Amino acid sequence: MAAEFKQKELDGKQREIKEKNDVLDSLNMMVVELKTELTIAQAELDGAYGSRAERAADVAAIKSNDQVNELHTQIDTLKTELDQTLKQLEDITRETITAEREKLEIEGRLDDTIAARATLEAEIEELRQRLDAEVLGSREKINKLQEELDTQRLKAVPTGEGGASRPGAGASMLSEQFRATMREERKKFQEDLRRLLFRRCRSSRLGGGATRHAACCRATLSVRGSVACRAATCATRLAALGLGSGGFLDDVVLGLFENLARALNLVLLLKHLLDLAKEGRVAAKGKGEVFGLDFWRPAWWAARLASKATPWMKSTGG
Repeated sequence: MAAEFKQKELDGKQREIKEKNDVLDSLNMMVVELKTELTIAQAELDGAYGSRAERAADVAAIKSNDQVNELHTQIDTLKTELDQTLKQLEDITRETITAEREKLEIEGRLDDTIAARATLEAEIEELRQRLDAEVLGSREKINKLQEELDTQRLKAVPTGEGGASRPGAGASMLSEQFRATMREERKKFQEDLRRLLFRRCRSSRLGGGATRHAACCRATLSVRGSVACRAATCATRLAALGLGSGGFLDDVVLGLFENLARALNLVLLLKHLLDLAKEGRVAAKGKGEVFGLDFWRPAWWAARLASKATPWMKSTGG
């Protein structure tokens, strides 16, 4: 509301400045017209009564008192008209000075208004950054709570009738958690990408190379088969285009690669967990059990994962 009020006040001041400029222009035109009329009157006077030397000769030649009195009357009339013209010129000059002073005052107010607007914009930007930081902090807290909740869910596995473990419950729960995690990661990536596009598009517009790079990435992701092949091919295209300067598209593609790698790790982890679940189911079936109690304990899974950790799990700290 404050920025809108400042904008309205700024528009009003600009209109006042425009009106004062129009008045000033009209006054200047009037001064020019008066000067022109004065020059024309002087020229007509010279044409009607001759030059100053000629008039002096005529005055010397005049001997009649009546003609002298008539000339004095004409001189008085001309002096009166000249005084009125000078007075009008002084009034116009005074109004011009007043208008110029008001114009300077309005320009000073306009500068103050622009400075206040810049201050408000800086405060709004600071508040926006603070809000973004709080949102990111809240998101991290939510992710941490979600991880703790997932850990508790793994500890409290649902059982069937009579307290027996329900077959396939662990795999089903892991599958549901994987779907929920993938939905959350996809939504988070879309929000980050939208925010990044909004911030970068405010400062600059994309050029031809950026358009070609975006088209190349879309074509690469639609043609290649696997996630790893897509990432490698898009990285090769990025290097070929020479877009490794850490700019806008590098940030976008880097975020895309991170999300693709995260999705690939989740898929491989789920496959590995399903293989372990199948192994535990076969072992329990060989012993005549549906599922052993150790199968549902996190320690059993930790031991299995530690004994069969794949290279990608070791490299990513999984």
